Amino acid sequence: MWVKKRLPVIGGGTTRFGVVYRSSTPQHLTEDDLAILTGPVGLRTLIDLRNPDEVLREGYGRLTGSAAVRMVNLPVRKATNLVATPA
Repeated sequence: MWVKKRLPVIGGGTTRFGVVYRSSTPQHLTEDDLAILTGPVGLRTLIDLRNPDEVLREGYGRLTGSAAVRMVNLPVRKATNLVATPA
């Protein structure tokens, strides 16, 4: 699921509609989803808000190794002391 967002920016205003998409579970993208995101939508950067252990456990699915999309991990929660093993 993708949701187009308008986000507030520092100094006032918002981003253009359709510039920011919000989604969960990027590892569940289908081939069609990937083709749309990297084609007509023009996805260039994925900002991942999961903790690094979640990324290791769940991965990026079809986005793994994609030269077209830059992955940036910016966790919003404090990481736990659990050791993750890749799936």
